[in-house]
Amino acid sequence: MIISSVGLLVLAFVLVIVGIVKSGVSYLVLSALATLTAGGLLYASFVYYRNKAIAEGRMQIGPDGAVLTPGYPAAYTGGTAPSSNGSRRPTPSFTNTFEGLDAKRTVALAETLNLDELHELRRFEVEAENRKTVLRAVDARINTIVSVRRSVSSS
Repeated sequence: MIISSVGLLVLAFVLVIVGIVKSGVSYLVLSALATLTAGGLLYASFVYYRNKAIAEGRMQIGPDGAVLTPGYPAAYTGGTAPSSNGSRRPTPSFTNTFEGLDAKRTVALAETLNLDELHELRRFEVEAENRKTVLRAVDARINTIVSVRRSVSSS
């Protein structure tokens, strides 16, 4: 389905070029139809593979429709995170910890946080303080953790 979508998008591009060169509205309409069909196929493949992942147990969906996949930041799963046995445990809120800290202390704190806590700190910084130094430090720490996880999983 994905390859077909790419083919339809290429066809739509060619039809747009032809429509512009020949000043033909019919080519432009066909281009729009090809683009809409490609979008529909892409959405259908997304739904198919998402349902397949849910059926195979690689993805969990909560009652509110939120994705509860293990390893997904708790900040994006409604404040709870899946544990190793599949049950859900509440995750503490560290927002009160971040309030009142100067940038230097917050950067030092970021070096000690896990990935979920870093996402929560980043969200707090974007919504409240928006300090560029802290955001750079948090992003660097997140990138470090993610690159280590990738290197471990690929070996």
